[in-house]
Amino acid sequence: MSMSTRSFHQTQSPKQAYRGGAWTFDSRIIGRAIGYTVFGVYTVLTIYPLFWLFTSAFKSNQEIIASAIALPTELHIENFRVAWRLANLGRLFANSVVYTSATLAIVLTFSLMAAYAFSKMRFRRLSAVFLALIGGGLLISTHSILIPLFIFLRQVGLTGEASRLGVILSYSAIHMPMALLLVTVYVRRIPNTLIESAYMDGASRFRTLRSIVGPMSTPVLTTAGIVTGLATWNEFLLGFILTTGRTRPLPPGVFAFANPMTPSYDLQFAALAIATVPVLVVYAIFNRRIASGVAAMSQAKM
Repeated sequence: MSMSTRSFHQTQSPKQAYRGGAWTFDSRIIGRAIGYTVFGVYTVLTIYPLFWLFTSAFKSNQEIIASAIALPTELHIENFRVAWRLANLGRLFANSVVYTSATLAIVLTFSLMAAYAFSKMRFRRLSAVFLALIGGGLLISTHSILIPLFIFLRQVGLTGEASRLGVILSYSAIHMPMALLLVTVYVRRIPNTLIESAYMDGASRFRTLRSIVGPMSTPVLTTAGIVTGLATWNEFLLGFILTTGRTRPLPPGVFAFANPMTPSYDLQFAALAIATVPVLVVYAIFNRRIASGVAAMSQAKM
């Protein structure tokens, strides 16, 4: 290699090298390019359905039938007003808010209390058995318990127009195992010395839970709350089977526009857009807390 070639090679980036008569790049550059490509494709696949949903919500029914992927030639804002009025989305929206809020209150409260008992009280072997049973609940699908659940709720009078309590209890039972396991893993990493110091200062178990364990568990409670809240808000099957009329939540109400005989795609897309906006707003506000909660749980010891 001549002096000029050697000096030119020394000025190049350390990410590349001159070997065998050709320039070769560091494998990290190739790996990074592949990673960016994969994430870019995933981002497009995630964002495009939302873009298609909101653009279709402004199209007329004839435009959607003629071309489902074309952009709207005219913005039909009245789709949202008509869909809101025909499906009574205001009442459905209020029902979903009630179901989601009540489910969050039950799931987070009892998950924190149970996680504190399983992690910091003196029955470790029994706690392991309980956690194994609760973790087994994650393997049970909603479809497998739908019929016995409906029969049980009907026998106790919690279906139909009186189904609000039955729906809330069903949502809470279904989402409790995941939230409980998340919170338990996090609470275990709270130092036992803090708990013992509180006991020595005369604090009761409830006071310790309220003043120490609860505030320190805010990241995981936020994460569990967002995951549970979004799953409850988007729940369709239980809301469709267990409720009727005035007690229906939002997802089954949107399904009312899916009539195969006389499809109203414009109103259906508008209703779906209305139902999707709260989810996007919640995620946009709390996305950093979700990431911090997951990062905090990854440092916890099982």
